[in-house]
Amino acid sequence: MSEFSATAVASLHAFVLRRVPDPADAADIAQQALLRAWSDHHGSRIGNVDAWLRCIARRLIINHFHAGNRHNSVELGDALADSEPVLRTRSDLPIAMRECRERIFGLLDRATGQLCLVHQVALLLADVYGHCDKHSAATLRMSVPCYKLVLHRARSAARKPGPSHPSGWLGVTCPLSTAQLVALRTELLEGCMT
Repeated sequence: MSEFSATAVASLHAFVLRRVPDPADAADIAQQALLRAWSDHHGSRIGNVDAWLRCIARRLIINHFHAGNRHNSVELGDALADSEPVLRTRSDLPIAMRECRERIFGLLDRATGQLCLVHQVALLLADVYGHCDKHSAATLRMSVPCYKLVLHRARSAARKPGPSHPSGWLGVTCPLSTAQLVALRTELLEGCMT
């Protein structure tokens, strides 16, 4: 980090601290930005180091706040649970969850012989995990419109018996290799079991 001046480093820390209220998180983000800048630098000459470091830090700050918003939780006190029956956990929830998993695995077992790997992964991402199209498309390294075509074809094929056509049949191909698709499907299936 010796190539970054002390002024640039101090300016970066102040920049992050103005945007992230927790000083520990701000220090972590500033350090990540410096590490990322150092690894991306590769000896090239940067014209405006401050602007470059701030650009990297902005992306890290956005990711930090996005990650924080995913896991907001609310304490469920006895008074709130009593006044709001909708917030109470169903007594048959473990049984319902097990039955749901069995239905999912039954569908996937039937679909394994009928659906190509891309279709299986698309169904897992959308219908089991509930990921948005943008996230699922990024996971499969496809554009969103291509992913939507694959998902539509997968859902159609899952509803009617018979082997499905590979995603390339629609003029859409998945850049992931067969080994990558198998590994992704395995990871998704294992995630269902936990």
